Amino acid sequence: MRTNRRPSARTALRLGVVACVVVGVGGCDDPAIQPLEPTVVVNDPYRHGGVWYKANFHLHSTHSHGLMSAAELVELYRQHGYGAICITDHNQYGDQDGGRLPAFQSDSVLHDWNGDGNLHPEHVYGSGVEAYVRDWNVEPPAFCKDRWFRPAGATIQEMPLVLSGYEASEGYFGAHFGLVGFPPGAIDPPRPGFDWLARLNAAGGFAYFAHPGDANAIATRFAAGAPIEDFHGIEILNGLRLTRAEVADATPLWDSLLSRGHDLWGLANDDAHQFPGATDQFPFSAFDMVLGSEPTVDALLEAMHRGAMYASTGLLFDELRLDGRVLQVRVPGAHRVRFIGGEGRLLSEQPGENATYTILGDEGYVRVEARGDLVHAPRNSWARSAWSQPFRITIATR
Repeated sequence: MRTNRRPSARTALRLGVVACVVVGVGGCDDPAIQPLEPTVVVNDPYRHGGVWYKANFHLHSTHSHGLMSAAELVELYRQHGYGAICITDHNQYGDQDGGRLPAFQSDSVLHDWNGDGNLHPEHVYGSGVEAYVRDWNVEPPAFCKDRWFRPAGATIQEMPLVLSGYEASEGYFGAHFGLVGFPPGAIDPPRPGFDWLARLNAAGGFAYFAHPGDANAIATRFAAGAPIEDFHGIEILNGLRLTRAEVADATPLWDSLLSRGHDLWGLANDDAHQFPGATDQFPFSAFDMVLGSEPTVDALLEAMHRGAMYASTGLLFDELRLDGRVLQVRVPGAHRVRFIGGEGRLLSEQPGENATYTILGDEGYVRVEARGDLVHAPRNSWARSAWSQPFRITIATR
């Protein structure tokens, strides 16, 4: 059931909503005072235009518990046409360059990485060897084993942009959170709660719920367990779980949250840990397309906050255009296109690559899904797909 609540200031700013008060005038005899006509207002997250950049915002390197170095990740994703990645190594409160994992140890010293006077040889909450968020654009500290950094002046054609970030896992019944654009530096000592959200949001970063498909049936509990209005997105498709034949699709949860008035943009990410060819966790199974004004970190984050992106497991929107109240869609390789409304209602399903839908005004939102050929992997098979962001619908007066 949707709750009719006034959007927060941040939500209103993000959606471009203008607050207004409508005064009822029914029964007024003055002909100069007439009821205002309602009009349908559709928020188009793609209206600013730009250039599409292929991106992935959930990757793990040897700085955490992944099996690929940063240099290997960057080169692999460059070869596959990516313009931006975010290496989201797990929070880890142990020795930066070893502690639990001797393979990553570059010396025998336990480093007091956060200056609290304590050495941390074992992990707490996390599962890796990270003690701080790497800035992948500068040379790392001497004790860090992964020496790669993106050289100044490198173009997006030479190598993708690499955003700072990490995957938090404190508290909240075992859930994980992707923090894209988190400011580099030491992570605060672990404690239950979401204190890191303030630091992320102050830096203009983007917070999303990682692989939340297990919560598909408990949207109310999910929303009550976190400061959901301080988050920006939800991982509607997780590549690691997809290739493992686990619950990877979180669109039921997404629809439930959207229908309750929560504004969250949908993402699809690899969650890559292993090399290509592994039976699970291999990269290039899920990605995002971001509509940025220019190839810079700031421009991509700005586009993400507007929802100017879509999620995919292989299909690309060739056209995703709002013409008045008509959504026009073309997806090469699609077998069918579906339009989904509030509460996850199927509004229309059309065969082929081309589809249109005329917005009536009572949908709450409309989002687009496209399905194509099957992908076959060692443990699972799935349809190549693409998911647009929701086009939010409100009724205004004129």
